[in-house]
Amino acid sequence: MQKQDEKKRSLLSCYKLSDYPVEDYCVQVWQAGSNSQYREALATTPVVGPILAYFTENPSGQNLSEINSFLSKEAQKHDFVSSCLLLYTAVYREMVIGPSVYTEYVEDTRAPLVKGHLPTTQFDQISTKNEGLQSLLLKHYEKDGEPFYQKTQLLPLFFYLEVVLQREELGAHETQFKQLMQARVSYLRDLCLVSSIVHLKDQSLNLYQSYIQAVREECK
Repeated sequence: MQKQDEKKRSLLSCYKLSDYPVEDYCVQVWQAGSNSQYREALATTPVVGPILAYFTENPSGQNLSEINSFLSKEAQKHDFVSSCLLLYTAVYREMVIGPSVYTEYVEDTRAPLVKGHLPTTQFDQISTKNEGLQSLLLKHYEKDGEPFYQKTQLLPLFFYLEVVLQREELGAHETQFKQLMQARVSYLRDLCLVSSIVHLKDQSLNLYQSYIQAVREECK
């Protein structure tokens, strides 16, 4: 019981991704040395693997309602904290720091990227190469009026992360962690925004404010 309490408390005192108590598959992804090892580790996790399989069998995703239903069911199967941090890692790496799991292949081929051509990888079905799925998700994000989504290679994983963060029936500490992750994801999007959309930029500030207020209430 004491170890379980310590694990829960640690969710509120972690500052680096590696500080969190997570499933082994997260650690394997974080410790991957080369880009090819990272791709393989990510693709074979129980969180991302079924998503790749689903979009291989259903390339266009049929419709957003069915995709959302499938992802919601998948999200329930996995540890909430581990799922969030794994998907956040993939999305952050793809959008901000690189190397891209999709386009950074010089390390593997020792050849420059050919203009107008992207190599085949295990992530093709959730990349911009899958035009039907990309169009479906872009239509969903039209409400934001923001063009950066069009250049996001792994947009389905970004959408999946949003679905995971909609999970209910979480414990108190997981709920606070959810608030923190929602703020982090919102701020990550802020970093990528091309235009200055006030309500989107305000959202991350409001989410951080809610999280801090919740932690203060617990500490009273």
